[in-house]
Amino acid sequence: MLPSETMIWQPEFTDKTLSRKPGAVQSKGKLIDTGFCIFALSKLAMALSSTLDSIPLSMQRQFPDLTPRHLDHLKTLIAKGANQCARAGDKLPDLLDEYIRATTE
Repeated sequence: MLPSETMIWQPEFTDKTLSRKPGAVQSKGKLIDTGFCIFALSKLAMALSSTLDSIPLSMQRQFPDLTPRHLDHLKTLIAKGANQCARAGDKLPDLLDEYIRATTE
C-alpha cells in the first residue's frame, strides 16, 4: 500500500504525488497522518493560548506592587502571543503545503 497525500514523512518524495517505494516507510514507522498532526497541534496551541491568558492575573496576584502600566504592557504582549497560538491551527494546512513544496523542489 502506498502512502496517501494525507501523510507526512521524512522528505524523500518522488514527483508531486508524495509517494515512495511501497513499504519503505511503513516498516520504519515514520508515517503520521496529517489530520492527526493538525488536530494535535491545534489542541496544543489552544492549551498554550489558555496558559498565556492566565499569566497577567497570576502576576498581579503574585506581585501586587506591579503598576497598572506594567500590567497593561504585560497583557498586551501576552495577548499577542495567545492570539498567535489561537490562530496556529488555522495556519497548519498552509504550512504543510509550504513544507511539501519546499521539500519536493
